[in-house]
Amino acid sequence: MDSFLAIPAGAVRRTSVTAILSFLVISQAVATEVPPRIGLLYWVGGNQLSRANVDGSEFEVLLTDLDEPDGLVTDPLNNLVYWTNMSFGGPGGSLQRARLDGSPVEKGESYLVPPGSFQVGKEIELDSQTGKLYWADRDGRHVMRANADGSQVEPVLHAFMYKGAVKSLENPVGIALDSERRQIYITDRFMGTVLRFGMDAPAGEHYLNRSDVEILVQPRSKDDRPIDIDLDLEQGHMYWTDRGVHQVLRADLDGSEIEVLVDPGRIAIKDPIGMSLDLVNRQMYWTDMSTHKIHRANLDGSQVEEILGGSQLLNGVPYGPLGIQYRALEPERGSAAGGNRIALLGDNFVAGETEVRLGSAKAADVEVVDEKLLYFTAPAGKPGRVELTVITPTGKASLREAYRYE
Repeated sequence: MDSFLAIPAGAVRRTSVTAILSFLVISQAVATEVPPRIGLLYWVGGNQLSRANVDGSEFEVLLTDLDEPDGLVTDPLNNLVYWTNMSFGGPGGSLQRARLDGSPVEKGESYLVPPGSFQVGKEIELDSQTGKLYWADRDGRHVMRANADGSQVEPVLHAFMYKGAVKSLENPVGIALDSERRQIYITDRFMGTVLRFGMDAPAGEHYLNRSDVEILVQPRSKDDRPIDIDLDLEQGHMYWTDRGVHQVLRADLDGSEIEVLVDPGRIAIKDPIGMSLDLVNRQMYWTDMSTHKIHRANLDGSQVEEILGGSQLLNGVPYGPLGIQYRALEPERGSAAGGNRIALLGDNFVAGETEVRLGSAKAADVEVVDEKLLYFTAPAGKPGRVELTVITPTGKASLREAYRYE
């Protein structure tokens, strides 16, 4: 006769419950042990400010009920994100800001630049060297700027001399900065052009009669409607979206050698708006207002993939994502002597248990603000590009050639 151990029914039940609870605790612990990630996407659209990891995971809406936001720029070193508002039904365009997690910067603050200070805010950029914000006022037909605290709002460009006559902007939308050369690139939707000019007007000139404006890209057809723009200064390229011909394009910085990288013959692209480059990984991101999608591709237009789309981005609003920015490391370069403070955006950073390395050298003063933002002090290094590595108890993430010692 086979023998067996008799266990009371109550003990069996207690044992089963204990096993299930133990399994759930272990499963939860395993689920939370996710290695760190490097890089985040921020975007606005549909009266919302949102963010996600670069593969679309951890998508979250940070703020709602905004005043028709269109363009945004992050400032990781100061834990800030700025955005413009179009405010079609209100008193006029405005600028707002928040912490990178969506929390308020100052108690009771509603606007950085109040409604009515300009007409319709579009794309915006930050010059970290001077602390100036630059943005396009589409319907006011101006390029504007202000201090990062919202003070000293002023026009930079409205009209310029071209072939012996005064020519005015018609519908400026996109903007990108070359801080080293002190130049601004903009798109003008109705002109169908890309223009370039200095951050400061030539001596004796002002925003109504500038002589330093270059028209780099002329319209290729009557349907051209260039929107957002971003720059790859090291490789000498500019990239922009065109909602009129449903394309993503690239050209040399002087406007020559125009290439169509993405068009409807390759994917379902309809109204591409926002554009942002990840120059370390050699990738680009763009938003599509009509298909409610965010796409990613290599900088040559290959390997197009959908990051987010459809009902995830609708949220009951009439239009989809607009301005977008990819951001990881800020700044991305510094002195070989080290010592400068650097901000890193990503995910799954662990306070008190996160190590950062540039090359083989360990960074000092690592400060984890939250799981998506940390600061560190760069160690000394040799001139050239080095790998960035983030290490936590759950694993590590690396970004090749992420930081450049000079």
